Amino acid sequence: MSANNNLEKEFHKIHSALDEATQQLEQGHIPALQPLESRIMALCQSVSASPPATAKQIQPLMGQAIQKLDILAQDLQTYQDCVKKEGS
Repeated sequence: MSANNNLEKEFHKIHSALDEATQQLEQGHIPALQPLESRIMALCQSVSASPPATAKQIQPLMGQAIQKLDILAQDLQTYQDCVKKEGS
């Protein structure tokens, strides 16, 4: 299996994990983000070490992951704001 295929598979796993974290938050549960952060950091290092052609091929997957991270960050902020209001 090529490095490109491995990176693509890992990005798909990250996408699923981000979707799951967002769903957990929507259900009122705080997702475990530390393991996800570690996986994303490792994936970023793998992309950085890959040939430029490989990085270019997986660029759309990286963009999707960034969009999912942005959504999760917004949802976390909204959740935090709601908790603060309830505590006031």
